[in-house]
Amino acid sequence: MSPTDILFLYITCPTKDLAVLLSERAIQDKLAACANIHGPMTSVYPWVGAIQHDTEWVLILKTNHTQVDALTSLIESEHPYQIPCILQMPIAGGNLPYLKWLQDQMAD
Repeated sequence: MSPTDILFLYITCPTKDLAVLLSERAIQDKLAACANIHGPMTSVYPWVGAIQHDTEWVLILKTNHTQVDALTSLIESEHPYQIPCILQMPIAGGNLPYLKWLQDQMAD
């Protein structure tokens, strides 16, 4: 196990309920070790020719390179946005016992 095996998926969700649902599905399916849900926040972005202002929630899923493709597919299939924000953030290091715990949560 290397710290570089772990990564975070940063996802924005229109509701806290969706963020909770996605995190529970990901953890139950062992595609993520755990989740953090932050919000509400205001997102400002261009969409269909206008500047949008929306309330969103940030979902951070802690996963690994083995699970990231399946986890991304799960998020894409359950997310209501036409183009959901799903960003991978690599982890360069951290508390080794915690990183091991993360990996253990995704093991069969």
